[in-house]
Amino acid sequence: MLTCYRRALGSPMATRARSLLRYLAIGFLVTSIAGVSVASLIAGGPGSLTEARSGFVTSVHLAGGGPPPEPPPEELFERVKYPAPLGESWAYVSPPSREGRRAGVVYVHGGFDWSIGALSWSCLPRENDQSGRGLWRDEIALMLPSFRGNHDNPGEPECLYGEVDDLIAAADYLATRPDVDPDQVYLVGHSTGATLALLAAQMTDRFRGVFAIGPVGSIEDYGEGGCLPRGLRMKESVLRAPMELLELTRSPTVIIEGTTQPSNSDLLPLFERYRGDAPIEVLGVPGLDHFSVLAPATEVIARAISRNRDSGRPFIDVQDIVDVAPQPCDVSRLEGTGTAEPATWVERPPAQWPQMVLTNEAQFSER
Repeated sequence: MLTCYRRALGSPMATRARSLLRYLAIGFLVTSIAGVSVASLIAGGPGSLTEARSGFVTSVHLAGGGPPPEPPPEELFERVKYPAPLGESWAYVSPPSREGRRAGVVYVHGGFDWSIGALSWSCLPRENDQSGRGLWRDEIALMLPSFRGNHDNPGEPECLYGEVDDLIAAADYLATRPDVDPDQVYLVGHSTGATLALLAAQMTDRFRGVFAIGPVGSIEDYGEGGCLPRGLRMKESVLRAPMELLELTRSPTVIIEGTTQPSNSDLLPLFERYRGDAPIEVLGVPGLDHFSVLAPATEVIARAISRNRDSGRPFIDVQDIVDVAPQPCDVSRLEGTGTAEPATWVERPPAQWPQMVLTNEAQFSER
């Protein structure tokens, strides 16, 4: 499954070059025609992506289907169904809290297969941990939805079209949970999940904040490894291209990407350029790539949500992500060595903590 996700990162260089030229061409037209916006040129002047999609019926229906998701560890998640537009669909949700209402977060992983399963609780390498475990906090009700055409959910996959409606429906469901503050629902997506999150942010203002980690500007940026068939009318692509309607973004949004390759960081200046007056912040994180940025970014996002519930949109900083990127060692003594002296390094920033590697000597001796 991880191999599939990794393939979803980039597009062939020629495809990416065509996309960049398309964005630059749009920018030239906008600066050449007074008073005409990207939205006006592309979609007839809608006030939102919802209006741009009004009356449009996609012709994209992909193969899907499968068994229901496996039951999760009960201490981590409940397996539930939420009321999606085409019918009830599967999701994992944090067990209800008895401590009162808390923030809710919808997390969407990458790839084009939006089923859910053991990935959500697997111990994965920190440099490519797509489980979303950085969002596991008592102060957060976490929801991991699946979408149309996955598992035995109704409908067929639509390559980032109808899935946007499913995603918004999942957030609406999360807001109705008795332990969730309906005014504190956030959205976090990675890779294609981030692209989907940007589209959702253009359709609704219901999210307190949206965090898109490693999105692309258009479904065409995924190239031949993507999900959009060839030979379709232009509007099929435009309505799946968050870059081209970026100025219509309605929910406060932070776009995050590592600047080390492999990554989609070449698109960050374009997101900055075409956001207009939309409530969007663009963050490039040095030293991390498309995959290694995910774990520290989600940890910082979760911490910000937990600390800033009453002070508006959570603020996150690039340096915060850089500081937590190394995985600190939280062991101050080894078993059998007796009581350790106080560890002075725990008072320093996590980036300065010593790193410790524990290994099985019997397994290591021949290497």
